[in-house]
Amino acid sequence: MRITLIDQAGNRGEAETEFLAEPALRRPLTPEILRQQLDRLGNTPFVLGEMETHIDGELMVPLSEINSARRVAVEALIQKRGHVAGRPSVPAQEFAARVKEALRPLSPPHGPGRSRKKPLLSVVVGDLASVMAATAAGADRLYLGGDRLRGKRFNTRELERSVELCHEKGCQAVLVTPRVWHEGQRDEVERILELAVRLKASGVMAANPGSLELTKGAVENMPLYGDFPLNAFNDLTIDLLHQEGLAGVTLSPELTIKQIEKLAGRYRYDVECLVHGSLPLMVTEHCTLGAVLGGRTSEAKCNQVCMAGRYGLLDRMRFVFPVETDAYCRMYVYNPKELCLVEHLPELAGLGISSVRIEARKETDSYVAGVVRVYREAVDRTWDERPCGEYLEHARERLARFSPGGFTKGHYFRGVL
Repeated sequence: MRITLIDQAGNRGEAETEFLAEPALRRPLTPEILRQQLDRLGNTPFVLGEMETHIDGELMVPLSEINSARRVAVEALIQKRGHVAGRPSVPAQEFAARVKEALRPLSPPHGPGRSRKKPLLSVVVGDLASVMAATAAGADRLYLGGDRLRGKRFNTRELERSVELCHEKGCQAVLVTPRVWHEGQRDEVERILELAVRLKASGVMAANPGSLELTKGAVENMPLYGDFPLNAFNDLTIDLLHQEGLAGVTLSPELTIKQIEKLAGRYRYDVECLVHGSLPLMVTEHCTLGAVLGGRTSEAKCNQVCMAGRYGLLDRMRFVFPVETDAYCRMYVYNPKELCLVEHLPELAGLGISSVRIEARKETDSYVAGVVRVYREAVDRTWDERPCGEYLEHARERLARFSPGGFTKGHYFRGVL
């Protein structure tokens, strides 16, 4: 079987299967089957347009062979397009000079030594009851809004009351734009920004470049913060985000403590670190709950089974990954174990971190009250340099009552590189 790909400029990429076609016993190849296999171009710069097929009789070629030949043909087309473009390579000396310039530190450091200033205790919450619980337990900053999970979402009046309550309690109220949104949801994002201005919120947090660009044009004289999906993993990224107007950024949870040590103390603006909570591992437009349990088909709508209870995905190791859905039927898959760094707060104390953060958007108000109360005392003891070794061991035991799935230290001690 031969596959030929031709782009709009006439460039060609070709490949053949090693398998020789055989008479089909059950399911012969059809143009529909071929289109389904050849249209799998998601990680390439191409989309499938017109397709011509020439099939002589009822034949069979394994789908794996077709997929392999498609990949080879795509790579051949990419190579052909690059050759035709004919862009000259940058000379080695010029390339080295550009790299050296890019690696030059751009942000002013704190100065000699590390900051010992006590960090803010920040909490991400998902409803008004959790706002009341967090402020009563001693949170310094609340992140409000963002992803509208099915069981946890603010309406406009609740957001207004939440910001008012934060003002009354002396707690910062930062409104959050959704992590994922399409152009059809732009109005919703703009309403959040308008609300932030009207309520005189303490700031706005963006989780993707589109939100950041929209926010910069809509909000003036208000601090802008970057959430961890912006992937602030190194000083180049942090410098760039700062140049884009951010007053602070949440570091990537894939950094180790040693890597954070090299980053956090250099900057005069806010550098936040995640210390507790259930983190999303995946966000997908495909909702498994709707497809498996909700009766959703190409002809029928989902019966919104996600509103009826709590669900999870069971893996081969018997771990249950909690699942949530949002107002747009996206599915969020969470780590079965919660991040917990309470006993490592002394190690974070001298790094120059501006804020430590608890992720509790999908949690109950009783969870928020209990966890925030523990971290409030733990942060105070650690940064006030009171004896805290025995207390922190006991604090972890207290926190374990809210996390039956157990704890993880994430990548803070093992990293990804």
